Amino acid sequence: MQGKGLVRVVSLLLIAICTYQLLFTWKANQIEKQAVAIAETQIPSGDANALYPNNLLQQFLYKDSIHKERIEYKNRYLDSLAPEKVFLGTTFKKVKENELSLGLDLQGGMSAVLQVNVKELLMSLSDNNSSPVFIEALDLAESRMSQSADDYITLFTKALKEKNPTAKLANYFATRTNSQILNSNSSDEDVLKYIREESENAIHRTYNIISARVDQFGLKQPNITLEPKKGRITVEIGGVDNPARVRKMLQATASLEFWETYKANELGGAINEANDAVKLYLSYTKGGKTVANATDSTNPASATATLDDILSEDNTKDTTKKLTETEQQKQAQKDFPLFSIFYPSIDQNNQYVESPVIGRSANIDTALVNQYLNVAEVKAKFPKDIEFMWGAKPIGDKNNIYELYAIKKRPGTDKPFIDGGAVETSKPDLDQFGNVTISMKMTHEGASKWKKMTGSNVGRNIAIVVDNEVYSAPNVNEEISGGSSSISGAFTQEEATDLSNILKIGKLPASANIVEEDMVGATLGAESIKAGLLSMLVGFILVIAFMMFYYSTLGIAATIVLFFNVFLIVGIMAILGSTLTLPGIAGIVLTMGMAVDANVLIYERIKEELKLGHSFEKAAGLGFKHALPAIIDGNVTTMITGIILFLIGMGPIKGFATTLIIGIITTLFTAVLVSNLIVERWIKKGRNIKASNKLFDNFLTETKFDFLKGRKLKYIISIVILSAGAISFFTRGFESGVDFKGGRQYKVRFEQAVNTANIKESLDNSFQGSTIVKTIGSDNQIKVTTSFLIDKNSAESDHLADSTLYLGLQKYLPENTSYDAFKQINLLSQQKVDPTISVDIIKSSTWAVILSILAIFIYILVRFRTFGYSIGAIASTIHDAFILLAIYTLLHGILPFSLEVDQTFIAALLTVIGYSLNDTVVIFDRLREYSNIPEQKKLPLASQMNNAINSTLARTFNTGITTIIPLIILFFFGGDTLKSFSFAMAIGVVIGTYSSVFVASPIMYEYEQWRQKREAKKANQ
Repeated sequence: MQGKGLVRVVSLLLIAICTYQLLFTWKANQIEKQAVAIAETQIPSGDANALYPNNLLQQFLYKDSIHKERIEYKNRYLDSLAPEKVFLGTTFKKVKENELSLGLDLQGGMSAVLQVNVKELLMSLSDNNSSPVFIEALDLAESRMSQSADDYITLFTKALKEKNPTAKLANYFATRTNSQILNSNSSDEDVLKYIREESENAIHRTYNIISARVDQFGLKQPNITLEPKKGRITVEIGGVDNPARVRKMLQATASLEFWETYKANELGGAINEANDAVKLYLSYTKGGKTVANATDSTNPASATATLDDILSEDNTKDTTKKLTETEQQKQAQKDFPLFSIFYPSIDQNNQYVESPVIGRSANIDTALVNQYLNVAEVKAKFPKDIEFMWGAKPIGDKNNIYELYAIKKRPGTDKPFIDGGAVETSKPDLDQFGNVTISMKMTHEGASKWKKMTGSNVGRNIAIVVDNEVYSAPNVNEEISGGSSSISGAFTQEEATDLSNILKIGKLPASANIVEEDMVGATLGAESIKAGLLSMLVGFILVIAFMMFYYSTLGIAATIVLFFNVFLIVGIMAILGSTLTLPGIAGIVLTMGMAVDANVLIYERIKEELKLGHSFEKAAGLGFKHALPAIIDGNVTTMITGIILFLIGMGPIKGFATTLIIGIITTLFTAVLVSNLIVERWIKKGRNIKASNKLFDNFLTETKFDFLKGRKLKYIISIVILSAGAISFFTRGFESGVDFKGGRQYKVRFEQAVNTANIKESLDNSFQGSTIVKTIGSDNQIKVTTSFLIDKNSAESDHLADSTLYLGLQKYLPENTSYDAFKQINLLSQQKVDPTISVDIIKSSTWAVILSILAIFIYILVRFRTFGYSIGAIASTIHDAFILLAIYTLLHGILPFSLEVDQTFIAALLTVIGYSLNDTVVIFDRLREYSNIPEQKKLPLASQMNNAINSTLARTFNTGITTIIPLIILFFFGGDTLKSFSFAMAIGVVIGTYSSVFVASPIMYEYEQWRQKREAKKANQ
């Protein structure tokens, strides 16, 4: 082999670089283990069972508080190490940056896709144009986002032209603010260019601001990516134990406002009349589902308790449970529908108090209160300049009561007297009582406005509002000059720091809503690591055992190469800063099987050369040489699918594609070059090398099967399966994953086995619609899928969905299990996918399959320079894809595990395409080789094809075995997440092996027969 010295140097360099890089991972893990040990020493834990016997809830709360204190202590300790040099002259911060990142599915954490609100931005660019046509076009474009892959601006311009074909964009966007750029005569093209540029700038500013906010989260290295064309920002943060905090930090627009307020005693009459208006409204909308059902006592989602029950300190009952109602209580709920869920601010004499807080509601009832207060007849009872805002912080012993403030708007405008632009700096601080606050220093202009506002509101309250939530409403005792102010609100130090950072970093140019969310608990992450590593280890052991048993000495060389290959994959991922995900581990397992394929090709060719009487040294040289074209072609076709997956895939699928691509590159290096180097060294040392075990010397080496003879029967078999699949598709369809149809998905674990039919009935009632409930893994774990409030992008709707799930499952949980305990213990993971995201996922998945097939067709055509090869290869590829789809539509709901068609399935489908082509290319390479051998060239095409298939049969069998072994292990030990993926891959390997022999070759033969007849016919004319 030429260039042996270079191969040695490159191998040594790779070993050194990968070892150096992986040492950072080792050191980071070592320091974090030390931090955990120190935290456990500093914060000891007692025996929860002894402290709280027979009280599971108190045991959980005690353990949870100790756990959180330890995490906080560990994080503080690690933060203190950040600037310290801890390893090879490198700070701990740099060590963390250089370690191999684990995906959220392996370490637990939160992933969120935020959609920048372009509708809101267009409203701002138009200076809040109130034209009905303009507003209708904006709304129409928004409604079409869930069915279209076009961006919002394109949909808006189309909708505007539909509403008014003669409308000019300049009429809406040429304002005094942008008069230097646009005027009333500006063309639609100029206006479109302007709003697109402004949109792109806003999206990039939003990305920069969110990145700055996320950076405040400390040493857990976040992953933040931007899709500027779609206006989407993807954020991944590992180790999140407070998702609500992350959601708030990501979605906060940081819109700081100062408002005047009304007092409850000024609105007492209006509040009482509002209750009567709600009662009247419900009487004539009794048949309406949303409101009428909301006050139905049989609906768990509307369950409420009295205010005394909620605020009572000695109340041991969970406040979200429905209390037993007497007939008197039921009648009171009918007579006072608003007051049954909203408790006015009155004193002991039933008089409204002098406070901007006009009442309170339980967290679970705030959405319904909003619904009532937005009814036109109810709004008419209040002053026109009033606006209602909830307090930002809950109150009460259970922290589940929210206060409602009455905000007074300025005459003739919806804008506040002072906004965040008036604030120069903000920082966490302490007041004179030691309470955590946020102090603010205003600009010169802001100080002037603040002086004027406080001067005109002496004796009244000013509400300090952030993102439409009231943080505090201090009473003004005197005019305040100097521009100093503060926000109080029972903050923790962490909350004050978060809000201060958000205000300091700045306001978002447009709001950003979470349209896709994936939350993986730390427990599930730890289980995924265990399952993934176990499957990889067992698969690795079985593959090398097979290779050593079948190929004897050469099998040992393959084992060494396989070890080196896996080491390089992990090392290079660390060097590139790639993230190792659970699908990534699946990619490594799959790569092991594919890496062995290259060795199998080489070793089978060496065996052939030995049978021709060559010495082992010459046979080895010829074996490596003749196997190289098939190895390159097979890996390039798989590489094509990997690259397309990387470019089009999202999240974990991108991680799988990254691992696959790196694995293919390292396989070509190790299996071809390093393996050759090892064999040559053994030969020179005079080692007795055996190419196979005596038991398998002649296994599948001298077969004479006529594979083309029964091809029409094989066509019929395939047609029957495809036809059954087509019928099933139109009658049963697919089991679409949540990322393909949109919705919410939860994985929940119970203490004991549960009946999914009973749970479905409970959740159907809670969610007021059909839910899908399936067992996953053991019979005490379920997966719940629902479309409940999926079209609502707000923290309120997300919380309502989570609360509704909890209420629906409450009777299956241990007694007194609180909402927080449920989310900490039972809720393993949750995912949310907006319908607009699912449209893009379907589109990208479809394009991934089409582009893969097209790219492979072109590659085969270039490499073999004959249409027959390309047609045969593509026919088998399409055959395999549709057979796999047919199996999924036929068997979903029948097999005892999920067969969802989602992004993971698309990854499996594309990999199957690559594997099938790999098999086909090996046969076609041998056929191309035979076409240049005089003895073979004389034979009919059918004989050449049969000989090519027979001569590669041992390779086909061995590659299939070494690939399917790790997939079977992955299926049984890889965990529920990878069960469908490994099933699709295993079925795909069988189908791919079948089609390379019984579809690709026969189709190519049919084409060549047709072409020869056509040419003969032309020649005779």
